Amino acid sequence: LVCGPYIYSNIFRYSKQLKMSSSRKRAHTPGERGKAKHKRADRDTLEVVCRLTPYNGTNPCLLLIDENVVQCIPPVGIVQRNGQPYPDKVYEFGRVFDETDTQRNMFERCSVDLIEQLIKGKNSLLFTYGVTGSGKTYTMMGNNSRNQCGILPRTLDTIFNSIQNVADKCVFYPTGKNTFEIRSKEEAAEERRRSRHSDLTIDENRFTETKVVQGYRDDYACAVFISYVEIYNNYCYDLLDNGPVEQNLPSLDMHMDANRMVFVGKVREVEVENVEEAMQLLLQGDNRRRVSDTLLNKESSRSHSVFTVKLAMAPCEQYEIHPIDDSSRIVVGQFSLVDLAGSERAKRTLNTGERLNEAAKINQSLMTLRQCFDKLRKNQRSALQESVPYRDTKLTYLFKNFFEGSGKVRMIICANPRPDDYEENQNVLGFAEESQSVMTIKGIDRLENSSISRPPVPRKFFATWNDEIDRIQSSLSLTESQHTFGWEQFLSNGEDVQKLRELARIREDLMNADNINEMVSHLEDGLRSRLCLSDYEGTVIGELKMREETLNDERSADAALIKKLKRENASLRSRLLVYEEDSEYGIHMEKEIRRVKEEEHNRVRIHRGRVERTLEIANGGTPSVAALRTKFNIRAEETEGSNGGVERRAGKRGGRTLDKNGYYNPKFNRRSQSAPRVLDHQPNYRIPAGNILRPKMPPNSKCTKNLKVDELKTSSTYVLTHQEVDNDGNISTSIIKGDCIPTSGGGTAVCFNDIEKLTHNSPTKSTTRL
Repeated sequence: LVCGPYIYSNIFRYSKQLKMSSSRKRAHTPGERGKAKHKRADRDTLEVVCRLTPYNGTNPCLLLIDENVVQCIPPVGIVQRNGQPYPDKVYEFGRVFDETDTQRNMFERCSVDLIEQLIKGKNSLLFTYGVTGSGKTYTMMGNNSRNQCGILPRTLDTIFNSIQNVADKCVFYPTGKNTFEIRSKEEAAEERRRSRHSDLTIDENRFTETKVVQGYRDDYACAVFISYVEIYNNYCYDLLDNGPVEQNLPSLDMHMDANRMVFVGKVREVEVENVEEAMQLLLQGDNRRRVSDTLLNKESSRSHSVFTVKLAMAPCEQYEIHPIDDSSRIVVGQFSLVDLAGSERAKRTLNTGERLNEAAKINQSLMTLRQCFDKLRKNQRSALQESVPYRDTKLTYLFKNFFEGSGKVRMIICANPRPDDYEENQNVLGFAEESQSVMTIKGIDRLENSSISRPPVPRKFFATWNDEIDRIQSSLSLTESQHTFGWEQFLSNGEDVQKLRELARIREDLMNADNINEMVSHLEDGLRSRLCLSDYEGTVIGELKMREETLNDERSADAALIKKLKRENASLRSRLLVYEEDSEYGIHMEKEIRRVKEEEHNRVRIHRGRVERTLEIANGGTPSVAALRTKFNIRAEETEGSNGGVERRAGKRGGRTLDKNGYYNPKFNRRSQSAPRVLDHQPNYRIPAGNILRPKMPPNSKCTKNLKVDELKTSSTYVLTHQEVDNDGNISTSIIKGDCIPTSGGGTAVCFNDIEKLTHNSPTKSTTRL
């Protein structure tokens, strides 16, 4: 009954892993034979995922079709070298991410299964590839916030969340030949005493990932080692070097170990006990990495960075966490996270000098990587094996372990949808799509099966519990004097020999009862297991009780907070009602104020009209009383006509013809015989039409091309000449005539009353009759 949940949980976990492994199997195509299928069973393809950089501009050159397909659309004006436009292309990958996908989505899709490979002792490679400024470093590193934390910090958190039985520091140590050895307990303690521990800086604002992956074997002791190198101008440098930051780092060479695995010689592999130490070393390495400002990217990486996590594991001793002193049983898993520098063109970045040399080395290493992939694809399709140029660059030589060894390889393609990156994006996406056919060897399970039978409890608890039981048992064991029999005291009592023989026989039976000892030993082992399981369940129950108390306290605090919020909500509701009433009253008052303002505006307008009329009378000549009476009577009639619909009429007073507004027309009442009566307004560029019929102007008319206000005031008639040309080239001249009427504001208005039009038509063309 006790072991039932443990067995069921293992069965469920195993069935889940079996289901996941079966879902990743390749489909058997009709053209494959059984032998080819068996050959590919131990191989896996290079997996490629694509991530699109957020783009807020117009006309992006990359569009997400679905979760696996991206479309490349050529921008307007970009053509091929032969002058033909680029066609639309579609690329398919294992997954395509856009701006709606978060950093956590990238981590769970690209890194979680590789962490499972690591804790099982297998190798993995994850690297980013793309044009400069496409977001490779952001995808890998990010920053400290929850939404923007990158793949590498989340990976470190998940590794330490998932491993158990971390051995004491300095138990495992690197030999410098890409292998590890084990120290004894005494040597490890002495090495820890000699080593100086630097002050650990903990960033409290950093986001911590809580993800846990399954698969760790807790009958193994482990240690985590990290290294951080950069490849700059095809030279390898150790970013975790102990030297000063301002000191130039020495370049390191690459070597091949006994298992034909490539490694960086003399690189510093640092053992870390927790994620804080690993993050501190990561930041230390980032401060040394070469970054520069270019035209396309303010913080452009000028080197390839390789961050490697190695997990050294060895079987534990029976009742301890210390590993067995046998270096041949050490299993090392390696997980390399590579941030490649972006490819760039000199004509776009306008780099010169050192920046130009850096770009050339970066492009050379990336081109060599493409050549290696091409050779690998050719070798997989043909029986003739060609040499793969791994040694041409340090980057491809370091990748040789994963393409000719074993492990999982995954590539993240970062692409920016801006139109300027269209041609470079096409090259990157085409290379990435073809790379998906590269085959790698799957990692094999190198962990041993545990030969120690123990109850379903964690090994760390089992070892600690047995150590405490042994110490308690040794303190309670009987001394040798307690097992001896007091013969002298017995003989002094004068007992007979028969009793002595009986006691000797009983003692002999007890000393020769081997079967009883075996039974006791067997019962002791069973009792130990049951007691250990009982104590572990008691510990778990205790932790659950503490957790329950904590949750109860949190629930009480939440209940108090809910009550407080309810009171605040009720108070806010009552205040809101008051504000709504005040708002309704305010709206009513605002309408009333608007109405009062409108009435006041109308009164002011009427008053202003009266003042203007008064000023007009005052500024004019001194009319007779009869003329003033007539003007005011006409005004009164106009007011009555506007109110009651009475028709307003013009009349003659004092020998002058008055209009409806009470003004006289200078056309009939001239103030000066010398003043021009007709103002002829000609266009600036008049087309000579050769007319026979021409307008006749009075001798005192005035011709002008630039009309002025004063000329209108001194004129009684205004004539405007206007010319138009139709679609057939015929010219039509229009003479628009009007009267110049003074206004109450002191200006002059033109009232047009006639149009004379002269049109030219060709006699050879037929006219359309309606």
